[in-house]
Amino acid sequence: MVTTHITARCRDRVVSGRSSPCGAHSSVGFEGNEMGLAPDVKAAQAWCEAFVAARPSNVTRLAGLLPARKRPLFYPAYCAMRVIDDEVDEGFLGQGDAGRAASRGAMATRVEAWRSFALDAVAGTYNSGSASGDDDTIFTAMNASLGTGEMGPGPWNGLADAMQRDVEERPLATWGDFLDYTEGAAVAPASVFVYILACDVKRDGSSRLSLNRDCADYARHLAIFSYLVHILRDLKADAERAPQHLTLPDDLLAESGLSKMSLQRAARSSDEAALAPLVGTIAILTERHHEQTIRDLADLNDETGGDAAMLMGLAEVYSQQFDAIRADFGRVLEGGGVVDMATVDRLLTSGSSRS
Repeated sequence: MVTTHITARCRDRVVSGRSSPCGAHSSVGFEGNEMGLAPDVKAAQAWCEAFVAARPSNVTRLAGLLPARKRPLFYPAYCAMRVIDDEVDEGFLGQGDAGRAASRGAMATRVEAWRSFALDAVAGTYNSGSASGDDDTIFTAMNASLGTGEMGPGPWNGLADAMQRDVEERPLATWGDFLDYTEGAAVAPASVFVYILACDVKRDGSSRLSLNRDCADYARHLAIFSYLVHILRDLKADAERAPQHLTLPDDLLAESGLSKMSLQRAARSSDEAALAPLVGTIAILTERHHEQTIRDLADLNDETGGDAAMLMGLAEVYSQQFDAIRADFGRVLEGGGVVDMATVDRLLTSGSSRS
């Protein structure tokens, strides 16, 4: 299960600089110093914006607080991650054993095709019409925005790697395996958002980045922190699904006296006592990542002159959700204890107003 909560799933570190960013595109591009976009690009960007608007979440709410000049970078990036994630998580992993076995090869091929299109688009070399359907729309928009920037291939390779791991259904045996998986499933999407927040967008729509570290280094602990909070919050809902949707490592479960099957039984029956050791262990790990999140975001905010303050608001949303989980996990198991949308909007807006 990859996450687009932060934007998302994904893995390798972002390349913070790229030589000779391509500013010429075969069928799309910017004219002069103004964003004189070709009609197909305008249509593609409008489609991506509508796609995001129809899927409200913490991160899409945050995107609405971005400066207008940065939204064309976010919209296609989110769409690209969300579309392929849904195909893997809902379309592929949602099948029974026989269905997954029969379609595994085709799904792996699909992921690699997506990877190729995404890498072309972020490099500014995607040719409109290369992909079909929604893919073509998304990558046309991405080519005209992120394709003139310095994001590099890292997040897109990371996301594709994480999805291939899902398609192969490789087990997460250890906590180290889990952290490796989150590099693609959580850190890479978050690093995309860090890039968008931190970059300087020129009048022609191109973007440049000047940070002391890779975007992934600033995003890592926030991404893992929020990912763990989502696991705790959604434990019962995930347990209602097939075991392949559970992304906790075997060693962590074993330390808590659980297996995937017994975890599912306990979560489905709201057996708080059986789940308590696991919840306690995850809470300790979550707290460690929260502490580092605050330090990393403070550094990022200093480096960007306050442009990353809204991420502090997002971190506070997850911090309040984490507090609610620790205070009464039984209530969370029953579907309560969720931070309401009014509070989410207030915290995100408060963070944005500091930027």
